Amino acid sequence: MKRKITRRRFIQSAALATSSLAIGSNLFAAKNESDSFSFVLLGDLHLDKLEHHDLDQLRKSDAKQLPQIERYSRITAEVTPKLFSTLRMTIAELNKNSVTRPAFTIQVGDLVEGVCTSPELCKQHFDYALNFVRESKLATPILFTKGNHEINSPGSVKLYQSNFLPFLSEQIRTIDKRAENLQKAYFTVSQGNALFIFFDAYDKHDCLDWMEAVLLKRTEQHVFVVIHTPVVPYGARAAWHIFASAPEVARRNRLLNLLGKHNAIVLSGHLHKFSSLVRETKEGNFFQLALHSVIPPGDIQPLTTLLGVKNYTTEQLELEPDYHPESREFRRECIEAEKPFVKHFEYTDFPGYAVLSVNKNKVEAKIYSGTTQNVWKTIDISALLAA
Repeated sequence: MKRKITRRRFIQSAALATSSLAIGSNLFAAKNESDSFSFVLLGDLHLDKLEHHDLDQLRKSDAKQLPQIERYSRITAEVTPKLFSTLRMTIAELNKNSVTRPAFTIQVGDLVEGVCTSPELCKQHFDYALNFVRESKLATPILFTKGNHEINSPGSVKLYQSNFLPFLSEQIRTIDKRAENLQKAYFTVSQGNALFIFFDAYDKHDCLDWMEAVLLKRTEQHVFVVIHTPVVPYGARAAWHIFASAPEVARRNRLLNLLGKHNAIVLSGHLHKFSSLVRETKEGNFFQLALHSVIPPGDIQPLTTLLGVKNYTTEQLELEPDYHPESREFRRECIEAEKPFVKHFEYTDFPGYAVLSVNKNKVEAKIYSGTTQNVWKTIDISALLAA
């Protein structure tokens, strides 16, 4: 008799994380003269303009989206240019030292707000965002993974293929002139002694098989996995991680063990919160860093802060006590199931950007406050993984 997979049984099974094998695809490689380099990390940006939306139609069909569209459009106009101005200065300073010279800038998805009501508006929206990035002149290639807001408008899935993938292919060729045009939203870049895997969280089946095959051939010392959604749940929205549903238990097990086996460093966004944590698996530990770059006007101060594994509890749900009460039990189960395996945890409601340095055996992240060049926190990722 086949056992029914309940939510609780799924979560318990996923937490134990068993592993398996799969099939493969392409690898783009670009070697540096030195194993030491840095890269800039941006969280969600949600670039937006009011004229990219049919506001009258949204008022009739999806009015709850309007306040966010108005807010993100204002931030895009008033704050995001300041952020990119600061990034240019930060990158210029990093370029003064060959050891810290930035190889590229990575953005973890939700580059755009989306929520356009027609393919025509969506194309206008995408063109605007990609031109914004081109004209930002960061002096590094910029690479991003797919977020849910890139594919939430009519026609957006096809437009991602026709607009975003050619842009990404162009950026990759500035790193490796031999690179072919991307056919999928998942790809890899190799730099120094590090492998960067850009995971498509919305093509879960093929992408996981592909990643497993890529890791079978891995020769680099460090592995970074860039994915929009968190792998390990945290905060009040603890059901927003990848492979969160009961039918996905086997794929979640595979993913967790793959990351643990390769001591991966996961770079994610989606929840619009800062978090760093270490997650134990049967195969080893991996590190997860999450941040966001939707920065409000004015002085930025850390709000709610949770430090230490003693705070990785269901009390996190109280950070947003009114959020979707119907899913509260499932979110509670998600946190409870992960709790025994979380070996380091911190959480703060704080936007900004980061610079990660890779120096042979050491990976370190500096987290910057808002649109400034002020370092808020430094994280020795290698030390946390080793511990």
